Amino acid sequence: MLHRRFFLAFVAVLLAASGFCASAAIAQPSASAAKPPIMAPDIKRILDRGKLIVAMTSFDVPPFFMTDANGRFYGLDVSLAEGIAKSLGVPVEYNRQGKSFNDVVDIVIRGDADMAISKLSLTMARAMKVRFSQPYLVLRHGLLVNRLDMAKMAKGKEMVDFIKGYNGSIGVLAKSSFVDYAAEFFPKAKVVEYPNWEPALVSAVSRGEVPVAYRDELEVKKVIRGNPTAALNLRTILIDGTRDDIAIAVPWDSEQLLSVVNLYLSRQKPLTVNGLLDQYEEIFTKK
Repeated sequence: MLHRRFFLAFVAVLLAASGFCASAAIAQPSASAAKPPIMAPDIKRILDRGKLIVAMTSFDVPPFFMTDANGRFYGLDVSLAEGIAKSLGVPVEYNRQGKSFNDVVDIVIRGDADMAISKLSLTMARAMKVRFSQPYLVLRHGLLVNRLDMAKMAKGKEMVDFIKGYNGSIGVLAKSSFVDYAAEFFPKAKVVEYPNWEPALVSAVSRGEVPVAYRDELEVKKVIRGNPTAALNLRTILIDGTRDDIAIAVPWDSEQLLSVVNLYLSRQKPLTVNGLLDQYEEIFTKK
């Protein structure tokens, strides 16, 4: 009888122990469930799709992106887009639906492109909607002025002093960063927006329709470099102490993609305006 009681007690202990182990096994999370994701969602989205979608304006912006006589699409921004895509191991596809630089930012905001590489200026208004990379080119602000009109208005004043208090008309490219810059740096001026830089705004300055055009130093230098005789009527002025940072825009939640972009940019050679114009000298032979 004693042996039978001992046996029953031993069996009860075994059953209790096996029940505890089973409960512990059920409660224990699997090793696979405990693992963090091996790839950031923004990168995974691109790799799963099998291509990097890059937004650019519908119009060419030499030497950043342009098409030659043979239909080849190339330029600084094209090289950057292809390089980043290659780093990710996918081809690049271009979304060129944006009719303006602001439109290109909106395409990124809507998620219709992974990034925008479109000679985009880094502005406060845009930075509140998207994330920007480190600048890959820094430009000064520049003015393209009608020599005769400016001489009449300046009335002997030093050009630097005259520009600071300028209260005449100033032409800018519509829906570009220089609409905002004009309001900031020339608060007394009347800002006139033009649909395109060339021929609309440059021609307007040449005719005297508007005495001053305001854009970055690269664009104003291109006008004279591409047509040296224009210097008889037009003058370029570079504004020291200003900067127009050109950077790549990504969606606000694409943090890992931004890290990839910044790493890629950090490995590129520094760029200068004159070096860039020399590299793409052929754009001046097309006129």
